[in-house]
Amino acid sequence: MSFQKIPFLSLIFLIVLLAVGSVVEHYSCTAAAREWVYVAPWTLGLWAVAVSTGVWQVWKRRRQLHCSGVLLHVAFVVMLSGALLTHAFSIEGRLELHTTAEAVDGFIHCDDEGRARVVHFPFAVKLDSCAVLLHPNSARPKDYQAHLRVIANDHSYIYKVQMNQPLRRAGWRFYLMNLQGQRASFSVVHDPWGIAVTYLGYAFFLLAMLAVLCKREGRFRILFSQLRKVATKKPPQVPEVALLVLLCVAVVSVLAYRGICGGYFPASNGHETLLWLAVVVMASALAVARRISGSVRMGWLLGGIVFGVAWMFVPKESPQSLLPVLDSPLLALHVLLVVVGYACILLASLTSAQALFRKKKADHEETNSLVDRILLLLYLSLFFLGAGILLGAVWANLSWGTYWSWDPKETWALITWMLYALPLHAHSVSLFQRPRFLYAYCLVAFLAVLMTYFGVNYLLGGMHSYA
Repeated sequence: MSFQKIPFLSLIFLIVLLAVGSVVEHYSCTAAAREWVYVAPWTLGLWAVAVSTGVWQVWKRRRQLHCSGVLLHVAFVVMLSGALLTHAFSIEGRLELHTTAEAVDGFIHCDDEGRARVVHFPFAVKLDSCAVLLHPNSARPKDYQAHLRVIANDHSYIYKVQMNQPLRRAGWRFYLMNLQGQRASFSVVHDPWGIAVTYLGYAFFLLAMLAVLCKREGRFRILFSQLRKVATKKPPQVPEVALLVLLCVAVVSVLAYRGICGGYFPASNGHETLLWLAVVVMASALAVARRISGSVRMGWLLGGIVFGVAWMFVPKESPQSLLPVLDSPLLALHVLLVVVGYACILLASLTSAQALFRKKKADHEETNSLVDRILLLLYLSLFFLGAGILLGAVWANLSWGTYWSWDPKETWALITWMLYALPLHAHSVSLFQRPRFLYAYCLVAFLAVLMTYFGVNYLLGGMHSYA
């Protein structure tokens, strides 16, 4: 076995382990999944093998790689290093406070092995008041609010804590999780190193991906320029374009109706995200109508199918105000980034299916055009899906105090990203240089998208089961 294949074999084993972990979490518990899969010695060992051998491969190919490619791989190392620091040095726990109770300066923390110890803050905290804020003329909660009194050095300070607005003090963060009468439950987190390092990795990733997409002599720009030179021999008919535009306008109208009725950006459940997926697919088909033959027909057919599937998941109740945890400006950006990523994967998989099952064998030029189109879509999908995942991690850190909790939706989104990153490494994995293998792989890998979008909701559950 060639040494250069070890990083990719390690990733494949990791993908299998992560998938198994999501099932273990559902049928057992989160603690068992973490102990036996997510942070188990064999899983950490596989990550170490993948990183070390991957770094060695990047170093060997440093003269062939552009600095953006090197920075992209460095970003993954930095992110994983931040996750390791969080795992090793962070302290997390729950703190229950009552308005009639005295100030406290610590809580009982249980480690992964179940050993309990008292952890002290460099100050004391007391719950002064707490309340559930309701929407006007409604019994639905708009926000949860608590006033915490911090006592330090004989001085007293009062802070307002809300959903998506934690208290930060001396490296400690307090997240409001639940209210019950005059009792409030807080998640307490102290992560002195991991978050900063992880966020640095996020920044490296975004900068590297932008550089990969914008580099004039880079692979993506070459693929894009080749697509721009192509002109379809059969331009789309006006009725076909009109039908696609009308269908796209109809879907946008439904989204606008839900947004106006609920008073929020319509991206809060599976029905609305599927509608956005239909819009992105149809808009993409219109954008390349003059370049790719049959794209308009594909757009209204595929968009119509997604639109129809979305109506299978219409919520029983009419559009209502958002849950407090979803009432964030990050919701729209997070959902749209992920949806665009999935739309690119959907189009790449459909292109693969057309190429794989076509009756007439494609010539060399046509085969290269299909492969280039698939790779172009994969580059875009990895950027948008990756950016959406990282933004979701930042949002989770603002809301719950942890940027990665191994929720099944998070886990399967990561699995999907890893699966579709592999074909872009054809220089190391020669199988992806074979067009038919690439087609078949992209088509089979789409099962991970279906699992992320539908399987998690109906089989595994989790914090994202509403989406």
